[in-house]
Amino acid sequence: MQDSLHCQVYLIFEDSTSAFATQRILSSPLLSEYNFSLELVPTPREYSNNCNLAVLLKWSEDSQEDNKAEFIESIHTLLAQKHIKHDIIYS
Repeated sequence: MQDSLHCQVYLIFEDSTSAFATQRILSSPLLSEYNFSLELVPTPREYSNNCNLAVLLKWSEDSQEDNKAEFIESIHTLLAQKHIKHDIIYS
């Protein structure tokens, strides 16, 4: 099975405040059309920076790739509007 956008991604931040703000933003009804789950998790050691919290996003394996790409772009846009610096790590 081809999986160009993986079934889960980590959002990595510079500080915990950004992680909590992102959790609130992504939990809003604006993104309810995308079928995903989100969870605040410890930042994996290999991605660790100044912040020890990350947001883990998961999709089901049968989610449409176009839908995932559109959702990732929506995340970039929303977080940029709120001036939240982040990295997206595909795992």
